[in-house]
Amino acid sequence: MQLPDTYRQFLSKPGPRTAMGWSVLGRLPLYLTALAVALLSIERKDSLVTTGGLLAAYSVGSAVAGPLVARWMDRRGQAVPLIATAVTHVVSLATFSLTVAPTVGQVALMAVAGATIPPTSASVRALWGTLPLGEDGRRGAYALEAVLGEVFVIAGPIGLSAALLVSTPTVALIVGSCMTAAGAMGLATTGVSRAWRAEESEGGRHILGPLSKPAFVGLLAVMLTAAAAAGTFSLLIPVFAENEGSADQAGLLFGCWGIGSVIGGLWFGRRKPSTTPITRQFLIALGLVTIGLALPILARDVPTMIAALAVGGVAIAPLSIVEYELIQRMAPKAYITEAFTWVQTANVGGSAIGAQVTGLVVAAKGITAGLWLAPLCGAVAVLLTLGLAKVWNAAAIPAPADAEEVTATR
Repeated sequence: MQLPDTYRQFLSKPGPRTAMGWSVLGRLPLYLTALAVALLSIERKDSLVTTGGLLAAYSVGSAVAGPLVARWMDRRGQAVPLIATAVTHVVSLATFSLTVAPTVGQVALMAVAGATIPPTSASVRALWGTLPLGEDGRRGAYALEAVLGEVFVIAGPIGLSAALLVSTPTVALIVGSCMTAAGAMGLATTGVSRAWRAEESEGGRHILGPLSKPAFVGLLAVMLTAAAAAGTFSLLIPVFAENEGSADQAGLLFGCWGIGSVIGGLWFGRRKPSTTPITRQFLIALGLVTIGLALPILARDVPTMIAALAVGGVAIAPLSIVEYELIQRMAPKAYITEAFTWVQTANVGGSAIGAQVTGLVVAAKGITAGLWLAPLCGAVAVLLTLGLAKVWNAAAIPAPADAEEVTATR
């Protein structure tokens, strides 16, 4: 069976293919880490306050340092930042796992671990946004990125569960951090990563980086709002399953949501890039996601919720694909890695906000009211996009005509 042109154009290039392979190794454990930290903290008889503080320190460290590390990469290349963060990340997590420090020390170690999560995702997305892959190859690369994002979310908890059958949270955390570090360092050794440099800024560098561009700030606002919509389900799905007397099926519900997104991403990724303006593609995809977020309102039991989530998730990965293409065209090339990192930060922050607000609404009004939050947030994101359309159209450069081959092979 022959691969579609978009995937074949990307995967036929040895350099990008090798870089993608290392990035997969490095990112598989990312969603395992936080869960393993929580289990290890509980195993040590820490209070829930301490456990929450450790996870918060990890998230805050990542949110604060992520853009700074990305800016370092945009200025100095990928290899040194990838290796430096990989080594520091694995050392800090190993120290946390193998020593029983005072609470302040544990929190500090987790903050360092979060701050030094290797910027593997932003690195490869910057590569796909700047390497001469051609339009078809770039679509295939972004499609695989969107699909892999869903796979990582599903594989992390499953991998942790499998690891705990034969080991402990400590071992799982150390092995996971070593995989993260190995993937980042492997990526740093590839020819395409070593040779990569961000373009120089024509007007000189700005202290705010990509945040100096109103169009990009507007995109962050839209993505934060859309992420808040998706974040509502991190609470709604477990609550729904528990209300139905099927709490143990919450993982199945999440998995079906992810599978729907994977199917949609694989289908959309095989399509040739459209001549429709990228901003209009984004609006259409966001509208479809919003409709999908409303489907769970109609669910009456676990089977119908499975159907609602599977169908509703189909447009999520296609939205991510178009989002990556929009960033690649709109963000200043001198800050391309930082731009992708800020979008990741907006997604994480928005998801946390959505979960928190949902908790308050469900506690006060019940789960039905909570289910309405997701499409409401999605509708707000659509309205924001409509309001920003003119600014985005002015900022989004045309797709580059760069179909030549990538010569790097390592």
